[in-house]
Amino acid sequence: MGSAGDGKLTLTGQGSLANTHDLSLIARLWQAFYFDAQVKVKFEPFNYQQMAGLTNYYNDRHWSFIFITWNENNGSVIEIGENNRGKYTSYLKDDAIKIPDDTKYVWFRTKVRKETYTYEYSFDGVSFTQIPVKLDSAILSDGYVRQSYGGFFTGAFVGLAVVDYSGYSASAEFYHFIYQ
Repeated sequence: MGSAGDGKLTLTGQGSLANTHDLSLIARLWQAFYFDAQVKVKFEPFNYQQMAGLTNYYNDRHWSFIFITWNENNGSVIEIGENNRGKYTSYLKDDAIKIPDDTKYVWFRTKVRKETYTYEYSFDGVSFTQIPVKLDSAILSDGYVRQSYGGFFTGAFVGLAVVDYSGYSASAEFYHFIYQ
């Protein structure tokens, strides 16, 4: 669910990226072994079941996601999650990156470098901080997925996603998606 206009894409959160239906996801195919993708996000979650950000996605069982969410200790935070053959890993957990209270936008970037990829964030769109989590690109490949999933999809995608398990239909605004 979403809309476009005034230089932004607005997506309304639905189910998890692990769902096979009812996703709020828009993505484009990886077309190179080396690329950067970046987006500016405005999202104001008020519970831990709301997430919005940048994803590298193959299917419901193979993806990663850098996202804004909320936790009881710090309010709005940045987290990275990965689903590998249906097993979910939360990478930052208690070390989730606190978003300063006066921050209106968060920029996310992924850097794909053939065998691995990383995520970065920025609070000003100029100075980016790489999160020290290196992910395996093979998890998003046809060959890897075929080993356990009994078939394959159409390759890896990079895109924008919003999740709201809580049912409040939280919306996120995305600006200036760049793939290069």
